[in-house]
Order: sequence, then C-alpha cells, then structure tokens
Amino acid sequence: MPKPRSSSLEPESSVLTCQPSIAVKILWPKPLWHLCFYPTIVYPAYQYWRLKTTRHILSTQRLISVSGVIFKEENSLELYRIRDCRIRRGPVYQSIDLWLRLWGNKPLVIGDIYIYADDFTHPVTILEAIPNALWVKEQIRKWAFDDKLGKGVLFKDS
Repeated sequence: MPKPRSSSLEPESSVLTCQPSIAVKILWPKPLWHLCFYPTIVYPAYQYWRLKTTRHILSTQRLISVSGVIFKEENSLELYRIRDCRIRRGPVYQSIDLWLRLWGNKPLVIGDIYIYADDFTHPVTILEAIPNALWVKEQIRKWAFDDKLGKGVLFKDS
C-alpha cells in the first residue's frame, strides 16, 4: 500500500504566500460609487493600507487569510474541505494584461480566485486581484488533493 503524501501528524509548513495587486484595486474600485471619494486622499490611502496588510498563506494543511488595517482578522480554511476553485477575470484585469502585452511585457494574469468549501463559517472564500491567478489556483488544487489523500478523505458529489 502506498504511503500518503501528507499526514495530519506532519508539521505544517508554508508553501505559498500571495497578496492582492495593489495597483489594480486602487485604480479601479469594484463599487463605482467610490469614485466620488477619489478626489480626497482618504479612500485611496485606506485601500492601499488595506491591500498592503492583506496576505494569503497556503500551507500544507490550511489556507490562511490575514487582513485588516486597524483590527486584524485571520481566517483559516482546512485544505481537505475545499470542493472547487474558480477564477474570475473581469474586463479590467484583461485590459491590464492586453496593455502589458502591447508594450512587450509579460502579462500578470490577475484574477479573483473563488474557493468553494464545506466550511460553515466561510463556504465561499474570495482571494481578490491575485497576480498569476492560474498558477496560484493550481497550487491550491494540488495541495488540497494531497491533503485529502493524506487524511483519507473522500467526497461524493450529491
């Protein structure tokens, strides 16, 4: 019988750390009514600090999201609970990549990663404006599969 790739008894180690793309989120807010606050320095400064303090850490057993400017919030999602991942790339993200390609630079492939899980507190976790989103999504999928194999977890679609 083959040995599982990871076990819950093994120490947890960090595999990947990522953070949202600051330029995209400051230059293009999701709710367009925030544009009325742009003449002031307060909203862009707040967005900058909020994004600068947001971190997503993928370890061998969990996905940890840390965010907050004044009050820190840490959300943890066990990898074996992940059911599906999806990437959403809107027109803003795609136009940035097109602009970079026109100038001969490598595209950032920025996207929002939606993670669907069997977690009561956070059934959908959204990682916003992640650079190289396709590769990050595949890393999450790979480590979630390895964690399920190591713990002997089997999910059936209903």
